Amino acid sequence: MLGLAPALGAVPCEAGARKVDDPDWAALWEELQEPVPLGERARLVGQFEAWIGSGSRSRPFEVSLARAALGLDGGLEQPEEGWPPLAPPAAWVAHRFAPTEEAREMYLLQSLQEGGPASSLGARLQAGFEAFVTAERAYRLEWGTALATALHARADAVWSAFCLEGILRRGGRLEGAARALGTTGRQADRVPRAEVAGRRAIVSRGAGALEEAAGHLGAVIACGGADGPQMLGIQALLEGRSTVAARHFGALLADAPGPTASTPPWAQRGFGVALLPARD
Repeated sequence: MLGLAPALGAVPCEAGARKVDDPDWAALWEELQEPVPLGERARLVGQFEAWIGSGSRSRPFEVSLARAALGLDGGLEQPEEGWPPLAPPAAWVAHRFAPTEEAREMYLLQSLQEGGPASSLGARLQAGFEAFVTAERAYRLEWGTALATALHARADAVWSAFCLEGILRRGGRLEGAARALGTTGRQADRVPRAEVAGRRAIVSRGAGALEEAAGHLGAVIACGGADGPQMLGIQALLEGRSTVAARHFGALLADAPGPTASTPPWAQRGFGVALLPARD
């Protein structure tokens, strides 16, 4: 024993606590899913002192991680053999304490795999989504796709399907993007039908399926979505049909409830471009 509990004012281990060679890893990782207040650290150190004080020959990295999370060591250092893979509960803790971006990304992804505790699922999804947005903006398609795939596997929600579809479409993987949109049917009561149809129209057009894209655009317009006229206006501009384009964009501007109301991003610009004189 290293006397860690008395130093922190913790109570001694209760009778019947696990032996050093038989630690309750799951219990400790569950306790460490969120940052531990100072008073709680003392309790946990007292509960697990025999284990984290003496160490574990079979899992030395987990002991180092636990000590870092409890403030017993200055920080977490990379083992000579590299960062080891961890199960989701420990990976989420490692994500918070790993000193390098590479390690934090690795452990964030591992924390999103199946088997993580429900108590931290919301925090893990939020961290994963924020990392995904950063990756997408930086055009890190491979990393963004890995995150989006893990997020959708855990959340199985409309927003996660849109994340996966968007990053796959951006990388030219249109079949995968279409499959991701197909999973939104599992949340039929919460699906924004116009937005799903608009995304399907973009994917279909990108794949060269023009008739299919036109059908999806019709669905967008039938649902009252602004993406339909917007995409038809852009297409008309590309084909040199300025008058038709102006009608589509003008309809979006006419639907705005007031001069200060927000309009779809292409409406004002598209309408302005459509009014420019044509050049040979």
